[in-house]
Amino acid sequence: MKIHEGVQKRHQEMTNWRRLLHSQPELAFHEKWTSDFVADKLESFGLSIHRGFAGTGVVATLKNGEGPS
Repeated sequence: MKIHEGVQKRHQEMTNWRRLLHSQPELAFHEKWTSDFVADKLESFGLSIHRGFAGTGVVATLKNGEGPS
């Protein structure tokens, strides 16, 4: 599936995520709920997640297999 097709397929779900995120305001550098929400979503898509950078930062790693050698 191409990225554009995936976004179109999940458009309503992603809109709901945006509304939910905006309904849970948090102070700068204290975005625990938001950080957990984003990390959990990315992890559910199969990305490798590293949490806690600078407190609430999240790094997601997408791997695409071995390249040519």
